[in-house]
Amino acid sequence: MKRKSLAILGIIGAAALLTSFSMTIDAKELPPTSDHATAASYHDAVEQEKLALQGISDKYLEAAGIANEQYRLITLKYGESPMDPLVPYPQNYGGAYVNEEGRLVIQQVKNHQNDGQNLFDVLFDETNAYAASQELVLELVDFSYEDLNDGMRKINDYFLGDPSKEVIASFSGARVDDRVNRVVITITENDNNAIQRFREEVIDAPYLDFEFVDRAGEMNAGF
Repeated sequence: MKRKSLAILGIIGAAALLTSFSMTIDAKELPPTSDHATAASYHDAVEQEKLALQGISDKYLEAAGIANEQYRLITLKYGESPMDPLVPYPQNYGGAYVNEEGRLVIQQVKNHQNDGQNLFDVLFDETNAYAASQELVLELVDFSYEDLNDGMRKINDYFLGDPSKEVIASFSGARVDDRVNRVVITITENDNNAIQRFREEVIDAPYLDFEFVDRAGEMNAGF
């Protein structure tokens, strides 16, 4: 899963096909390894990994395992590829992710919260199996999952066409981020001109967020 957690979609350099996932589970970054690592460096890496995993309780791991199984039921119905689902997503579905408590959060679009549909039942084919051992969390969001994936399709189509060199030069990748209910665009130029150029030439939508990553790969705050 999140993909949950979901994976990063992107084009690096001239072009590459963008792909999307729908869920992602965040993990602490582990130290880089080498094909020629010494015994001492390997030991250090193992110790650092142990430290990284400290604080993740058995209760969380158990809950996250249940949440992943609940999400699997969704993928069985809608498929593994959010950009090309087996059946259309409900209009009031905004996405899903595993929260800090290890529970599956289902997002419901605010404008459709009173449309008479039971989102949980629709997603899980009106069965109660998903709630047998762990209750789902409902979260209200602004944009539907279909809106976000439609944005990804448009970005994908643009870069598979004839993208401008200026856009390519500053573009690093794009992904659907369920936690913030946005399509996040990663750029390598920390200036408003790169953002404006992307909005004018690729897509301009209210669900876009931008983040800057320098060419060394260091991520900076979104804007």
